[in-house]
Amino acid sequence: MAKKTETRELFATLPAARTLWLASLGFYGRLYDEALKRAEQPRERAQTLFSGFVAKGEEVEKETRSTLTRAQKEATDNLKAARTQVQTTVEERIAKLRDALPVPQLPANVFPANARIKELEAEVDALTRKVNALNAKKAAAKTAAKPAAPKAAAKPRTAKKAA
Repeated sequence: MAKKTETRELFATLPAARTLWLASLGFYGRLYDEALKRAEQPRERAQTLFSGFVAKGEEVEKETRSTLTRAQKEATDNLKAARTQVQTTVEERIAKLRDALPVPQLPANVFPANARIKELEAEVDALTRKVNALNAKKAAAKTAAKPAAPKAAAKPRTAKKAA
């Protein structure tokens, strides 16, 4: 008989155990919902902050690119100006150096090309004078030339008679 009493007590405690189980499950569900709600607020705030950081990063990147582009253009322009100035300065220094240093004329037996160079320079000067004189004569002839008289009309040809 003891067995029947234990079974009855077990069935009597089952609804209480079920109720306790359901209460625990409800408590857990409530805790889960609260945790989700509390976790959602920081997540939304973090997403808002992240979006703000991304927008600010894009703005900084855009400004940086434009600044770098501007700096690159200025550097290129400055480099071109400096290169031009250096070239001019070097050319001027070379010209001054050439003027300051006398170039000795080597004798013909040491450097035979010097004599030939002088001969060719003299020939070029003589030819230049001749060309200039001819050009002057042509110009004078053109200004003094009178318009030519019209040609006499040509006589018509007669056809040969057939024999």
